[in-house]
Amino acid sequence: MASAKINVKQNGPVKASMECKPTVVPLDGSTTCTVHFELKSADTVTLNLEEVDFGGKKVWPNGPSSVTVNKQTVTLTPTNMQEDLTITININDELANYYFGHWGYTHKLLETPSYLIEAYLTGLSYPVSDVITITEKEETWKDSAVSLGADFAGGAIVAAVAGSNPLSLTFVATFIDGAATTEYVVKPLGTFLWDLWGEYCWGISDPGAGENDNNSIAGG
Repeated sequence: MASAKINVKQNGPVKASMECKPTVVPLDGSTTCTVHFELKSADTVTLNLEEVDFGGKKVWPNGPSSVTVNKQTVTLTPTNMQEDLTITININDELANYYFGHWGYTHKLLETPSYLIEAYLTGLSYPVSDVITITEKEETWKDSAVSLGADFAGGAIVAAVAGSNPLSLTFVATFIDGAATTEYVVKPLGTFLWDLWGEYCWGISDPGAGENDNNSIAGG
């Protein structure tokens, strides 16, 4: 899916834009968003990074350590008219836990294809932004797969999870009853466990942030 660019009419002495690379990021991957500044006048302008939002939720400062910046202040002068600032976002369990407000929901990031990244700076009248798309982690089932067996309804159920963090990967159940075998991809294991706990204990099943206006971009 192509990322959607946000165009903003830029007034004032500074022209600014942000570009995230890569724009398609697998789970456990990362993207670096570079904010480009260009001075359009003979002034001296100081810009301070105040806030970074991921999918409509503030993630910097005072957010997860998976979001970092290389510097907070940029000063443009007639002898230094161009400058960059970078924001690195690791798409990992910590970011997902912070974004949704509880553990074990990393794969829920996949339910919304794209996320708006915004940076707000003092001295700039508009936020700079770009959109990234999150995809499934590039990993095969044979990489550290675990199998569990148990009696189930006169046959057996075998559950398989894969990866270094099983709670963030897919839960597959195979029901065996005599010669018949039926396999179901239930959902991400962390999501499966949360739904059981949240729905039956508290009557909730979809907490936290995310896409809610049907435009396929969280925060946009």
